Amino acid sequence: MIIRSQDKKSITNFSQLTDISIHPIGTNNKYYSVVACYPFAIGDDYSNMSIGKYSTEEKAIKVLDMIEKQYLDYCCNYHSKSGIFQMPQDSEV
Repeated sequence: MIIRSQDKKSITNFSQLTDISIHPIGTNNKYYSVVACYPFAIGDDYSNMSIGKYSTEEKAIKVLDMIEKQYLDYCCNYHSKSGIFQMPQDSEV
């Protein structure tokens, strides 16, 4: 499965990721970024890439729920679901 970023400028191969997590942006936690983490080819260093930004932590968690559902639907019933997850805009969550 692949995930296309919210701004549509990047595609991430889900199978290459170590995790997808939520990180607060800034010191006041006004926004939350959904971050895809993947290892570098050399050593134990990791690279992080923001794939979406949301106005509340609850919205970011809902997006993780959506990714999880899409992934499970794709893996278990690959004929019925697309292998592409488009990160929704904040207003769509």
